[in-house]
Amino acid sequence: MPQARSRLIWLPFLVALIIAGVSVVLLLLLWAFGWGNPRVIYWLAYAATISNNDWTTSAFGLFLGSAIVYLCIEIALRIAKSTKQVHNIVAASAFLVFFASLLLCGTSWIVWWQTGIFGFRDHIETARLASYVYHLHFYSYDGVEGYNDYYYLYECDSLDILCRIIYTIPRTSVETRSVVNSIHMLPDPIVNTLVLEVNDEVVYTYQP
Repeated sequence: MPQARSRLIWLPFLVALIIAGVSVVLLLLLWAFGWGNPRVIYWLAYAATISNNDWTTSAFGLFLGSAIVYLCIEIALRIAKSTKQVHNIVAASAFLVFFASLLLCGTSWIVWWQTGIFGFRDHIETARLASYVYHLHFYSYDGVEGYNDYYYLYECDSLDILCRIIYTIPRTSVETRSVVNSIHMLPDPIVNTLVLEVNDEVVYTYQP
């Protein structure tokens, strides 16, 4: 029975360490393949062309949440050693703190992922041409003089891991502000050409 209670306390502690490890790996990946590097991981940075605040803040929140859980478990273990009568209360409290932290960090992650702290993002479409993968992405962020809306065209390797921006176009030159999906990629494998079309007009042509 004492061993079972010991595992009950150590379980959230181990999970907290795993969360902290994942957060550190995420931050390292952002540092190595985030915005500002020659190559980025598209699905990781998710077109963080203005800043990495969304993912960085999420990772920091996970790391901070797991650190809080670690401290709570450490305090719980010390209390349990000196006061066996509160052993069950300590274990229950540890689990409550852990799940509360996990819920808070998970909710923050989802909110930041869907809307971002400073703007709105939307993956429009993906196309393949030759041995490359292309992503068309829309990002709107709050700048000094109001909202800035841009479309970004990414070119990625065949595994869809490392990518680079090959074309950027402001939304004001593309469409009315009420329309979001009037821009499309048209890959042509016969001539090995990718065309970016806006309102049935070609605005950009690219050959890998």
